[in-house]
Amino acid sequence: MKTKTILFIGLLIISFNYAIGQAPNSADTLKNNLIIPKVFTPNGDDVNDVFVIQSLDYSAIQSFEIKIYSRWGNIVFESDDIKKAWDGKEEKKDLDEGVYVYFIIVKINNPENNEFEKVEHRETLTLLR
Repeated sequence: MKTKTILFIGLLIISFNYAIGQAPNSADTLKNNLIIPKVFTPNGDDVNDVFVIQSLDYSAIQSFEIKIYSRWGNIVFESDDIKKAWDGKEEKKDLDEGVYVYFIIVKINNPENNEFEKVEHRETLTLLR
């Protein structure tokens, strides 16, 4: 397990421990690099209005692909840009609240051997309005 310390000058210091498969609050941390929300609320209040994956180190990512599926197996969102957010819409139409499945394929640099490894990750995501 590693400890990550974040310093906000003049405000506070936050330290958290993280490991593969462990994450703070309502997000998953994948390979100690990607922070993936489990819930988002695209309701126009400017708080958690989009589903976006963040990285602790974008330079460690060689390639990225995500597909999000409805409960019926239809692809409702796909991208090869990790910074591209999903707004809970398909073809400009708001999708229903519910659970969606996403599938990620990412090549991440393994700092232990400095080689890229392919990681496949499948999980659910909840859309609330």
